[in-house]
Amino acid sequence: MNYLLIKILVIAFVIYSLQACVYQRESEVVVCDTLSLSYQQNIQPIFVNNCYICHSAANNVSQGNSINLEGYTNVKSQLDQGYIIPNIKHITVPGKQIDFMPLNLPMLPACDIAQIQAWYNAGAPNN
Repeated sequence: MNYLLIKILVIAFVIYSLQACVYQRESEVVVCDTLSLSYQQNIQPIFVNNCYICHSAANNVSQGNSINLEGYTNVKSQLDQGYIIPNIKHITVPGKQIDFMPLNLPMLPACDIAQIQAWYNAGAPNN
């Protein structure tokens, strides 16, 4: 009986000891601010970094498109026509030609999409 008890205690000790050797990475917490958004500070940089390569006055003709996303007026117009949100969320809309953007690249980061959507839902202020 003592032999069995000692065996159980040794096994328990080994299992407990192995748990201490496990490396647990702390989860990275990414905060996505969707409340205090500004076109100049938050939204425009998303378009500059991800869209202007094809959708700027300098590049849209050479890229074979006529959609210019430079400046507030152009962005707001495309949003109001119902194109940008479905394009960047990669969703189809019946009756609309939707090309998933960025073209032939992975979807934008979820935070970028959430910020554009929240800013637009808040009335797309030109701030």
